[in-house]
Amino acid sequence: MELPFNLKGAVEREAKNAGIQGTNAFIIKEAIVRIANEYIIPNKIDGKLLLQVHDELVYKYPLAIEEEF
Repeated sequence: MELPFNLKGAVEREAKNAGIQGTNAFIIKEAIVRIANEYIIPNKIDGKLLLQVHDELVYKYPLAIEEEF
């Protein structure tokens, strides 16, 4: 059974996008871990990850360490 032209195109786009999205998810997870392991934990920073929105990480930390953070 052959797919209709428009459905075939949609399936192909979704297949290509899945690999890109998976890679992006891996990169952002790696960033979260590295920030914690290489900066927050060793320096005993009172900062916490609050939110991840697409490719942005939102942290909460005391205003006194804003420049350092």
